[in-house]
Amino acid sequence: MEFINYFGCDGFKSLRGYDPDLLGNKGANLSHLADQGFRVPPGFILSSQLCKYYYDNNKTLPNDFDEQLRKAIKVLESQNGKVFGDSKSPLLLSVRSGAKESMPGMMDTILNVGINRKIADGLSKNVSPIFAQDTYKRFLHIYGSLALKIPSNKFGACKKDSLQQTIVSFEELINDNSPGYDHSDVFGQLKKSIVAVLDSWNFEKAATYRKIYNICEKQGTAVIVQTMVFGNMNDHSGTGVVFSRNPINGAKEIYGEFLLNAQGEDIVSGTGHPNPINDKSNPHSMVNQMPELYAELKILTDKLETHYKDVQDIEFTVENNKLYLLQTRNAKRTTAASIKIAIDLVHEGLISKEQALLRVAPESLSHLMHSSVKYDSETQIIGKGLAASPGAASGIIAFTAEEAETINKRGGNCILVRIDTSPEDIRGMHFANGILTSKGGYTSHAAVIARGMGKPCVSGANFTIDLDARIIKIKDTILDASSCYITIDGSTGNIILGQVDLSFEEFSSEFEEFMKWADSIRKVKVRVNAESALDISYALKFGAEGVGLARSEHMLFEAERLKLIRKIILVSKPEERSNYIRDLFKLHKKDFKEMFAILDGANVNVRLFDPPLHEFISLDDANNIAQTLEMDLDFVIEKIKAISEKNPMLGNRGVRLGMTYPELYEMQAEAIFEALVEVRKVKNLNIHLEIMIPFISNENEVIRISNLIREVSLKIQGSYGQLIQYRLGIMIELPRAALIADKLAMHVDYFSFGTNDLTQTVYGISRDDYDSFGVVYKDLGILENPFLSIDEEGVGEIMKIACEKARSVKPSLSFSVCGEHAADPKSINFLNSLDLSYISCSPFRILIARLAAAQAVIRNNYGA
Repeated sequence: MEFINYFGCDGFKSLRGYDPDLLGNKGANLSHLADQGFRVPPGFILSSQLCKYYYDNNKTLPNDFDEQLRKAIKVLESQNGKVFGDSKSPLLLSVRSGAKESMPGMMDTILNVGINRKIADGLSKNVSPIFAQDTYKRFLHIYGSLALKIPSNKFGACKKDSLQQTIVSFEELINDNSPGYDHSDVFGQLKKSIVAVLDSWNFEKAATYRKIYNICEKQGTAVIVQTMVFGNMNDHSGTGVVFSRNPINGAKEIYGEFLLNAQGEDIVSGTGHPNPINDKSNPHSMVNQMPELYAELKILTDKLETHYKDVQDIEFTVENNKLYLLQTRNAKRTTAASIKIAIDLVHEGLISKEQALLRVAPESLSHLMHSSVKYDSETQIIGKGLAASPGAASGIIAFTAEEAETINKRGGNCILVRIDTSPEDIRGMHFANGILTSKGGYTSHAAVIARGMGKPCVSGANFTIDLDARIIKIKDTILDASSCYITIDGSTGNIILGQVDLSFEEFSSEFEEFMKWADSIRKVKVRVNAESALDISYALKFGAEGVGLARSEHMLFEAERLKLIRKIILVSKPEERSNYIRDLFKLHKKDFKEMFAILDGANVNVRLFDPPLHEFISLDDANNIAQTLEMDLDFVIEKIKAISEKNPMLGNRGVRLGMTYPELYEMQAEAIFEALVEVRKVKNLNIHLEIMIPFISNENEVIRISNLIREVSLKIQGSYGQLIQYRLGIMIELPRAALIADKLAMHVDYFSFGTNDLTQTVYGISRDDYDSFGVVYKDLGILENPFLSIDEEGVGEIMKIACEKARSVKPSLSFSVCGEHAADPKSINFLNSLDLSYISCSPFRILIARLAAAQAVIRNNYGA
């Protein structure tokens, strides 16, 4: 099998087109750029098929691989007029990864491959001693640590006062750790570098990144071998990263950093101190240092953006005043920037509104709910860095990924504090609430990854860390990491002592326009799952069109209400229970009045009491319950045992509680109706009430409870002299309910699918216990988590059956879905096919559902 695909080589066109599955995103773009005539250092790509072969064959390369590789080197030698391994005119190469999905910094890159001491001496004579020594030193360090697996810190410990002494020290370190290995063999260097890149596909940091961003494990990586151009050659050389628009706020201006006499890794790793590209007030910026090349770069970014119709993230090198493109890719950016850029590209005529809506990942809209610092006279700003990723976060200090994960899993908040971040820190960045680094700029690893994650980041803050003492020194302030909280403001770069009040930022006008486009396209309404007036107020701000699930029982977990519900469960005398129910009624009615008061003109769907009693009372709490309620402990234990169940989630819950404790449902109905008429009377509000019965499996359950609700409504109508109108619905959470949907439909106005419980009962899997085996099932390729995205073959088919049977006897019946599936874009794509009235999700996922619902329509209409 032929694995080689050339780019930038005369007489060689891409054999595989520009297929990112085979060439990787980076390789496909380089091939295309070279064919379009852009100045790209020539090279070749080893397709992702090699990666597959490597792992399928116990990490071995094909028998004819050496032959293919030597042939490819000959092509590059001919193209460059240089010879691989020659000391007078050496061809040096870079070896990089290139997966289909961009994974910045997660896999290995090895530069300056093909150099050894003899070649370095030749470069010293023909170019310059400093350039030659710096290039050789860089190679020894990166090759030794990545290809030969020598810990990088050992190289750091070996550094000497001069470049020449450091080189000798590095050579000795390699010889000591790899006895008998000849690192001067340039062909051996190239093969080992290729293997190092292939191995890096399965490194923990890469696997973690793929897991976080849901990237397929099986796609593998291509390997890009490219002629080196040298930004570290002299003061007329340099390296940079530039974005065709600002990736933080979306402004139409080139944005990036440039470093004279350096190689690209110095910028990306954050170890160098780059200068801005276009800051005219900075004498070290590229626009002032190299104005002609800056003008050329500006033209180049415009061409690339127009060609790809998206913002580009471009890596470039200047060698002796000559500009070379090393990479271009669609830029990672903040969500706010994504939206502004999408809007602007539509207005500029480059893309359509539909394309713009598809450009923004629905899940990323949660990043727009950034916190911002509420500054006041007591805010203690102790330091300042670069505002690398917007938003604000408070937390305890974490120095490592392991610490961040531990704090997160304990339910705490933390700020990951590092001198600079590397790809190994990806797990810690995932678990942290924000990232703070001493080094690095706007295009450093920390900044790029934080923006992609939607997390605040302050970089280049210039502080010191003493890991042994676990302290940070920021100017004159010393922070004890074991007990100190800090706040970072990624919108200003401020570092603040302690925890401070945070508030939500207002949505931009571009965001409002963007969401109007989405709302004009989507067909299904989006409501909120709520349990308090606060939930509803947030949801309305996020564009909810009513309440799709008001969980009435969640109002009862407040201390005073919980005490009453426990008394209702435990007391034996009916008159005592009746008194406690009346007390609970007053509080419950107050809750509903607060909820209804902010819902003028909206639909509100109240679900009656659903959870099993063990959620309110359990043996573990028996002693505390007995003391709080002033009851005998033995009596409490006996009562709890009497109502305990082996499998309470399939026991006496939902409508079954309404049947066994009818006074509970009667009290709830009375509280709902009285709250409704009283709020209407005082505020003259127009509320469209819906009442929903949960966990139905039998037609007679619906008949009995609907009669109970009707009787209560008639009683309240008589007492208040007001007409009460409401719609009655049921939740479809059990397969039997779905299969007798035609019978159930005759008694109600709507169905709402509770997909969490429906998934549990279709699969016979407890959602709470899924993780005990679910990870193994996923790794074996048996099952993706059905609680994250709807299982269309099983659960989805049950839903289709219910819809078809119910509509066959009652076409006017409406359908909805409530639960977190209703905010999952993949699930929404399926739900859109069911012709639902609405989907309902938690407040902070409303924006996600609105955009995903529009994207589902676009994909269905245009096959996008």
